Amino acid sequence: YIAAVHAPSEGNKYNTLYLHDVNNEGGYYVYSMADGKDLVKDLGLKKGMLVSVTGTKDIYSGTHEIKDASVNVLDTNVVDLKPLDITAAYKNATSLKDKALTDKLGMLVTIKGVEITDQDLSEKSMYLNFKLAGLTSYLRVYATDCPVSVTDAGQKKIIEEHGKKAGYSADVTGIVVMYSG
Repeated sequence: YIAAVHAPSEGNKYNTLYLHDVNNEGGYYVYSMADGKDLVKDLGLKKGMLVSVTGTKDIYSGTHEIKDASVNVLDTNVVDLKPLDITAAYKNATSLKDKALTDKLGMLVTIKGVEITDQDLSEKSMYLNFKLAGLTSYLRVYATDCPVSVTDAGQKKIIEEHGKKAGYSADVTGIVVMYSG
């Protein structure tokens, strides 16, 4: 199932997909379409559609991806894709490289009860950090395929809200991504 779709027609730099395995066993990152068509405008792809993808497997800075891909829509019906709760796996992990977490790359997940911590607002980064069980991870606000908001105003609002909530507890939902290990 499509967990996230990003396209130039929606302000993103690239066509990308995050795919959530139908059996909740893992996910896939699809980068670059072979035909160059816009995923939303030309192909009509939406979050929750069932698709198959063909392309070349690659690894870029630790991220497993499929590039030069073509997409085949298997079902145009949109399902309400529920995030997989990985709170227990996160709490039991000794590092963010733990297999129980990295096996979920590309998937839509939820981690409950995290502590909202600091921010790294370096140019082209904008990491909003959270912590649970001694592990710190982040929501990356700035990215060419950021699923949160591609507008400067949208990103600014999320950064401000996160900053106001430092020390609070929250549930975080997003796509699991690993970059540079």
